[in-house]
Amino acid sequence: MDFNLNKVIYPLILVSAAFVFSSLNLEVKADKDLSYSTVIEIEDWGPAITEVLVDLGTEVPFDAVTVDTFNVDVLLTDDRLDTPTVAEGTRTVIDAYVSDAGGNKLESGTGTYAVLKMEIGPTVTLGNAMNYDFAGTGHNDWIDYSYTITQKEDITTEDQPVSGLVIDTLAKETRKIVDQFDTGEATYGDKTLTYVDYSPEEDGKKNPLVIWLHGAGEGGTDPTVAISGNKAVNFISDENQSHFEDAYVLAPQTPTMWMDGFDGFGDGTSIYQDTLMSLIEDYVANNPDIDPNRIYLGGDSNGGYMTMLMLRDYPDYFAAGFPTCEPLADDLLTDDDIVALAKTPMWFTHAKSDTVVDPENNTIPTYERLKKAGAEVYLSLYDNVVDQTGLYTEEDGNPYEYMGHFSWIYVYNNDPTQVIDGEEITLLEWLASKTNELNSYETVVSIEDWGPAVTKVIVDLGEDVPTNTVDESTFKVHVSRNDARLDPSFLEDGYRTIRDSYVSDVDGNPVSEGTGSYAVIEMTYGPNISLSSPMNYDFTGTGHNDWIDYNVTVYQVEDIITESKTIKGLVMNDFAGERRLLVDDFNTGTKTYEDTTLAYADYSPPEDDGKNPLFIWLHGAGEGGTDPTVAIGGNKVVNFITDDIQEHLDNAYILAPQTPTMWMDGFDRFGDGTSIYQDALKLLIEDYVENNPDIDPNRIYLGGDSNGGYMTMLMLRDYPDYFAAGIPTCEALQDDLITDEGIASLAKTPIWFVHAKNDTTVDPKTTVIPTYERLLDKGADVHISLYDNVVDKTGLYTDENGDPYEYMGHFSWIYVYNNDPTTIIDGESISIMEWLGDQTLAENNTGDESNENGSVNNDEEIVGEQDSNHQDADSPITNEDVEKDKKEKDENEGKFSEKKLPNTATSTFNYLAIGFIVLTIAGVLLYLQNRRKN
Repeated sequence: MDFNLNKVIYPLILVSAAFVFSSLNLEVKADKDLSYSTVIEIEDWGPAITEVLVDLGTEVPFDAVTVDTFNVDVLLTDDRLDTPTVAEGTRTVIDAYVSDAGGNKLESGTGTYAVLKMEIGPTVTLGNAMNYDFAGTGHNDWIDYSYTITQKEDITTEDQPVSGLVIDTLAKETRKIVDQFDTGEATYGDKTLTYVDYSPEEDGKKNPLVIWLHGAGEGGTDPTVAISGNKAVNFISDENQSHFEDAYVLAPQTPTMWMDGFDGFGDGTSIYQDTLMSLIEDYVANNPDIDPNRIYLGGDSNGGYMTMLMLRDYPDYFAAGFPTCEPLADDLLTDDDIVALAKTPMWFTHAKSDTVVDPENNTIPTYERLKKAGAEVYLSLYDNVVDQTGLYTEEDGNPYEYMGHFSWIYVYNNDPTQVIDGEEITLLEWLASKTNELNSYETVVSIEDWGPAVTKVIVDLGEDVPTNTVDESTFKVHVSRNDARLDPSFLEDGYRTIRDSYVSDVDGNPVSEGTGSYAVIEMTYGPNISLSSPMNYDFTGTGHNDWIDYNVTVYQVEDIITESKTIKGLVMNDFAGERRLLVDDFNTGTKTYEDTTLAYADYSPPEDDGKNPLFIWLHGAGEGGTDPTVAIGGNKVVNFITDDIQEHLDNAYILAPQTPTMWMDGFDRFGDGTSIYQDALKLLIEDYVENNPDIDPNRIYLGGDSNGGYMTMLMLRDYPDYFAAGIPTCEALQDDLITDEGIASLAKTPIWFVHAKNDTTVDPKTTVIPTYERLLDKGADVHISLYDNVVDKTGLYTDENGDPYEYMGHFSWIYVYNNDPTTIIDGESISIMEWLGDQTLAENNTGDESNENGSVNNDEEIVGEQDSNHQDADSPITNEDVEKDKKEKDENEGKFSEKKLPNTATSTFNYLAIGFIVLTIAGVLLYLQNRRKN
């Protein structure tokens, strides 16, 4: 029979074509919903949507999009209104380009996104992202917007053109700069304030705080409105932050208006004032790197009113204020209010054309009264408020003019300027230069032979100055010494003698070139310059030394001239801290045993994997009390941790216990050969050794001066097998209180005595000399350094005749702290510290072997290391094993999946294959039909 192949061939061709074209269409058809993202920027008049980022869903060439490619329609609605629609229409696209996902313009290749930049301006309502509710809340707020991006022209690609896109799904909103702020709220009593704040990056220094109070339109419960309703975000712009060297910015928001008073609106009070101050104080407390001397307060309109109240009522808190178009009526300010306001530097900004707040009723008369009161006050009074960017004009081509009330625009853009000391300065430059307590200082205390001395003051200049601008004539240093234990507490005051001054870093190190923002003032000090001492001895009361109130005021008496300005009249009286050299390297603590509490200071050497000696020093009568830093700072005990002495002692621990009264307090009477603190002291020492296992128990040394020398003798007498050596200095244990048995016990421990013949406090003839001789007779290892007197050996201090300064004869401890005593042993001269470091207790005859790091227990089990790559057959499987298996599985699956085609590509491939097969069949049938015809 005849078989009509055409009936088969043509349908096959049509089917194969359908497969082929459907496969080609998959290459340009998106497999997901398309969306857009908006970008909001805060302009002079408020927030505007400046661009949309469109997801095209497919790769297009970098130059495939123009301003004519898309149409952008928008509907703006505000649910607070009876008629929600605010505006609708078509935005004007002024630029368009293909971009990456971040909106960055591509200059080559392909991309799947497009950026559409649109026209904005103070009169372009369709660009707004916020609306003002005139008839209702009286507040600005973010509004709802709906964009529809419709493709008008095809986008040509290498395959098929992209056409007909309609995108109306919002994916993301970015508010530039606004998003860098955090938000929060704080409740005090029945008032809650919301706020936004910006924190600068940690930089290891104190940072200023700028507080901005919004106008009436920015109240509510969304604090981002407070910085976006107008351009308050600009306070964290790079340019403005550069003036402050990175400032915190805090913008509180009231739920209604700052001008809501207790008796009426704008009555000179505010129901939010106490709450606002509490919020500010808490914010400063919670951010310890805020400089409390550089807190600045400003606000516009309603916030300018609140700024004036805060500056009036907290005149010592803020370093400066910058109220803008402030509406506090001048007739509400009393003369006392003006006096209070005059304490804070202020800069007003206003416009003459302001019809909302007439400057003639507030800013101008208040400014004039402050000037008469001698205040540091400035006024930038503009004729009107006009655009200064050059972007927006009136119909006649003149700069666009805003409402006269909008003078805050000038503040946000740092436009106001003044000529001060012959130099033009902007508002924010001036603001950043203001400090509340002016500048701070730190004292540096070193422990000298006679005790502590304030040797330096480090002052904060507040700004960088060249290294050659400060010398010994730049400052004067006034000191007042007060001891709260005395009545009256005042000791003395006066000016210190300055011997040098130089620019430094924050740690007081000299800056040899460039600039620095600190200065060191070095002052003369000595054993007879009491004005240099931060410690005082209470003769008639406690009988103890103690740290006292040492108040410093540094006055700048000569100008410091920099490249940009002249600094004059600095006063530094804000105490920022005290550095006690070497003392600060000790730790302190207390221990209680039954009813006796001992304080102590201790120093731990760096870990060195070895056993370290312990040197215990017992203070004299004057250093008792409850502050153990007195026990090491009242005289030069701290010198035991200096490199020179630590080298002799082989890196020793130093322990300085402190008695609350005196070591010589005996059970029967003062100095009776006993001490009520002896048992507690021994327990303290034992606990300290136990808690520091790297202390070598064979090298525990004991020393003390005067009252502490007495206690040293008791401890050596009663614990003869515990201490490796002792160095009692000007010790006060009367020899006639030491029995022959006591001498025999003392003789078991090597001892080196130090005393001065002219000691009138502790007569060596009744203490050290007879005791030393008895110990010699007993065959003890005993030495004595008996000086004629105690004189300065540094060469720095002399008497009126030019001879070395002579101390009290009782001060022979000075020689010990400086390692001055020497003796001849085996024909070699050796110092007291060298000798001390050589002493060890006799080794215990236990038969135990030992090494230089201490004994080793023979029964200690030694466990060998296991091969890290080996696992026993019955070892438990751990999470680590499971994670390892999972990782290997994932890697294998990853390798396999790389060989697969993507889903869309697989479908395309299948369709093309089917089409190819159908066409092949059709071709064969055509060939057979032709053969048949032939």
